[in-house]
Amino acid sequence: MKKPKAGLESQNQSLMNQVIRQSVNRVKASAFDSSLPLGL
Repeated sequence: MKKPKAGLESQNQSLMNQVIRQSVNRVKASAFDSSLPLGL
């Protein structure tokens, strides 16, 4: 059986991935601003 919400779910997944990526980048940026050695 096909899921009727498959397209919507993949859309939400990519949106979540985008949000997570932005959050990670923001954390990295603030970490660099604070000069914290995170070993990245």
